Amino acid sequence: MTAIQNTKGTKQKKNRKTIEEESKKVKLNTSESIINRLRWDSSLPSQDFVIGYLDRFLGIMESTLETHEFSEIPFHRIYYFKYNGQKVWDRDTRVDNISNGAIYSMIVQ
Repeated sequence: MTAIQNTKGTKQKKNRKTIEEESKKVKLNTSESIINRLRWDSSLPSQDFVIGYLDRFLGIMESTLETHEFSEIPFHRIYYFKYNGQKVWDRDTRVDNISNGAIYSMIVQ
């Protein structure tokens, strides 16, 4: 009987470890928080940022941050932000160089 109990206990420990590892994933900031950061952080040149969003009929489209109509496109349709042609926030690959501060070194270059 003790062997069965140990096996169950081991499985439970493995499941707990898996759950803990999954919960350690870094949360990706939302597109709404990134837009607010780009709009209100004066050290970031908003005219150099491009938004990639999903149009229901045309697929992935791009527009500049300055010409983007925020009221027309929901935030959940935004897939990436580019700075000078390089993706700095990407929902699919979970890249976020805006929130972690890496964007400032890109701007200096």
